[in-house]
Amino acid sequence: MEEKRIFLSIWELLRRKTVQAIERMPEEQIGYRFSPDLRSFGDVALHLVASQRMMLDVLEGGQWGQHRWTLADYPTRDDILGVYRLVTEAERAYYQGLDYDELRRRVQFPWAERTVLETLFVFLVHQAHHRGQLYTYLRLAGVQPPEY
Repeated sequence: MEEKRIFLSIWELLRRKTVQAIERMPEEQIGYRFSPDLRSFGDVALHLVASQRMMLDVLEGGQWGQHRWTLADYPTRDDILGVYRLVTEAERAYYQGLDYDELRRRVQFPWAERTVLETLFVFLVHQAHHRGQLYTYLRLAGVQPPEY
């Protein structure tokens, strides 16, 4: 299935680059807010992983919205990386089992109904968007982001 192969290739790249970005942020900068009205680096990383977990919940027949993780839950870079890796493994297991019918199954989110395939690509864009934020925060902290 070409769609699955393309998706998995992009997803693996994005996950790897996001982990590298989290690994590069100095520990003392994880909770720093570059502006009081913005999320911190750690908050963005946790939003990203919580959104991925909630997406997976819906795809597996559950409900949206039960994961609202904050730095109070995962206060260190290693804590964030730990939950990120756990969610990544859960996603990988789900994605490996995808077949033609599952990719075309319709699922309901609070804001729209989509096929599983459409949902996967929407969340790739979401992941890339927030990784861009992480890269910006790295640069503001004087850290070189990972190469694309």
